[in-house]
Amino acid sequence: MSRGRRATVSPVFGGFLDHRFTVAHASPYLDGELSEPKRRRVDRHASVCPRCRALLASLTRLLVVLPSLRGGPQPLPVADGVLERLDGEPGVERRPAEPSRRDPGLSDHVRRRATPPRGPMTPPVSLVPTEQAPLLARAYFAGAETSPIVASLAHVPELLEVTMPFVGAVLAPSSIDARTKELVILRTSARLECRYCVLSHSVVALDSGVGAEEVRALAAVGDGWSEAVPDPAERALLRWVDAVAGGVGPVDDDVGAALRAHFSEPAAVELTLLCATTVMLNRYCTALELPASAATLARLDAEGLA
Repeated sequence: MSRGRRATVSPVFGGFLDHRFTVAHASPYLDGELSEPKRRRVDRHASVCPRCRALLASLTRLLVVLPSLRGGPQPLPVADGVLERLDGEPGVERRPAEPSRRDPGLSDHVRRRATPPRGPMTPPVSLVPTEQAPLLARAYFAGAETSPIVASLAHVPELLEVTMPFVGAVLAPSSIDARTKELVILRTSARLECRYCVLSHSVVALDSGVGAEEVRALAAVGDGWSEAVPDPAERALLRWVDAVAGGVGPVDDDVGAALRAHFSEPAAVELTLLCATTVMLNRYCTALELPASAATLARLDAEGLA
């Protein structure tokens, strides 16, 4: 960068930062505790962001009804108390304040994020129940059928609302059919040994036209899939997936040449991004020990794939 030139921030990235800033400072904004520059930053972003305007409006309404829900005057400053209770639906009884649990040495952010120490068999994070979903996350919840990925990302709703549309666009059928995409997802998940993704996408694969024996072969860590998948194009794709998901460094030229022989450049880009996105999800789901649903396990048992 030349001397004297001022660095600029991408409008997209800058808008995302302003969004996170507004969500994080909504409560002190309403308390009148922000400095004038910070208040102007929230005002400027809220004027162009419908989600943040809705959040501020919801908080404002909550300030009106919260004293009656608690049966008397609000004993905590709004900055400490309101966001702490946003997880509950309107009308749900709020638990009484417990001042003795508050550590004056911790910031409000740390207090809201604090969790009990992890036991030997406790997953790293809890799954947010539907009834406690934050305002910005509720659109992604589907009751008992809510994905554990959504329920875990709901701890950080500003990331949830950018991650899920991206994942949905990459994983959903497009000009590339659902069967082909599920071959990539299932094989990638097997190479990464992600139990959640292998189990969940075994069911999706069955519903997308992948046979039970194909699922069984693709879900195995080894190379036994080659006998179960006779189609030349699919075999070339799966060799590419094995190299991308299971290797390091450049992919061998012959593997790339085989892929190009059967798929256009746009398809190769989309399928490679699908593989890479699945790797990301595999590591996320495995690290956080996300559980497969009872319905998924029952379906696989019925198919003889449990």
